[in-house]
Amino acid sequence: MKKGLLITGDFEKAADALANQSFHGGIHLDICEGLFTMDPFIGDHTPVFWVYTFYAHLDAAQMYAIKLFDTHSNAVTVPQFVEMARWRASKFIHGIEKDVLECIRLAEIQIAKLNSTIEVLRRRRNNFMAHISPKLVFNRELLQREESLTMPQIREVLLEGGRIVNSLLHLWCKTSNQLRDSSSDDYKRVIAIINKHLCDEADRHEAEFNWHGGSAKIPRPKNCP
Repeated sequence: MKKGLLITGDFEKAADALANQSFHGGIHLDICEGLFTMDPFIGDHTPVFWVYTFYAHLDAAQMYAIKLFDTHSNAVTVPQFVEMARWRASKFIHGIEKDVLECIRLAEIQIAKLNSTIEVLRRRRNNFMAHISPKLVFNRELLQREESLTMPQIREVLLEGGRIVNSLLHLWCKTSNQLRDSSSDDYKRVIAIINKHLCDEADRHEAEFNWHGGSAKIPRPKNCP
C-alpha cells in the first residue's frame, strides 16, 4: 500500500480498524490485570496454566498497543490517521478546519507523551515478542536489564491511541468507537468455580480428620465461606 492511499483512504474504516486494536488490547490487559490480583492459592493449584495464560494475555496486549504506533511504512497507525485528518482538515462536516487542526495539535502532544513507552514496546516487539533477536539468543542478560513497563503504561498507550482516533472521528461524523468492554471480567466466574471447589475439598478433608478423631487445618483459598 502506498502512502498516498494511506492518506486518502476511507477515514471511517481506518478509525474502526484502529479502535478495534485498542478495544481488543484492552480486553487482554483486563484479563491480565485480573489474574495478577488473583488469590495465589488458586494460582499455585495449577501454576503452569495460570502463568502461561497471564503472559499470553500480557504479550497480546503489548502487541496490540505497539501496532497502533507501528513504524512499518505499509501499516495503518494512529500517527497515520492523524495525517489523514490533516489532509482533509477543511472537509470535516462537524468541525471547522480550525477545530480539526487544534484536535490534531493536541493529538500530537499526547503521542509525544507516549513516545517513551512506545519505544520500550517497540524494542520488546523487535527483541522477543515478534522476532528472535540476536540479543535474545546471545545476550539475554543484557535484555533482562532493559527498561521495564507497568500494566498502567500499556493501558495508557492502548486507551490514548483509541481516544485520539475517536476525537477526530467525532469531528468527522459525530460517532465514536467503543474502547472498553464491560464484560471482560467474566474470567472471575471461572475463578469463583475453582475457589468453591477448593473450599469444598478442604472442608471434606477436615471433616474426614474430625470423623477419625483427629484435627487438621487444611490450606484453602482466602475467600471460603
